Order: sequence, then structure tokens, then C-alpha cells
Amino acid sequence: MEPRWKNNADKLHRMILKKKKRKWKPYSKEDLRFITLAMCGEAGELANFIKKDWRGDKIDWSEAQKEVADIRIYLELISDAMAFNLDAACESKLTEVESRYA
Repeated sequence: MEPRWKNNADKLHRMILKKKKRKWKPYSKEDLRFITLAMCGEAGELANFIKKDWRGDKIDWSEAQKEVADIRIYLELISDAMAFNLDAACESKLTEVESRYA
């Protein structure tokens, strides 16, 4: 069963498309590029929190956690756009890495 947040992310994506007067369709290369760049932006925001912590600034970790959530949501959208199961790919990758160290 899909986690509730994944269904909510899909609903939100469809709401955004409707507001922009675009019909839902399978992801295009343009969508994939946009989503990937958006994820990179979120990763940059997370890196900025880590940088500030590293230099000794007080940061709000709950805000940093939101950036991690944004990154995960974009990763799920990327895997949907590329038509693969991210959980299965992670399992496969961990098995591959484990075999190097066994």
C-alpha cells in the first residue's frame, strides 16, 4: 500500500496542472528536467542549513527536515517520470553495494 503522502503528492501535482490549465499526461522530458532542477534547488537549501550549522550558526532543524521531505517528494516524482519504482531501485542498489563489502 502506498504511503498517504505519495497519494497527496500526486493530488497536489494534478491540482497544480489544473490551475495552470494543463491536462494531466505522462511526464514529458521538460517535466523531468524541471522536477530534477527543483530537487537540486531543495538540496541546495538543505546544504545551506548544513553550512550554517557547520560554521556555528543556530539553525532550525525542523526547517531543514522540510527540505529533506521536499527532496524525497521530488525523487518520487522523478521516478514516476522515469517510470520506475524507487523503492525497488533502492533495494537493488543496496544489494549491489552490500555485495562489494561482503
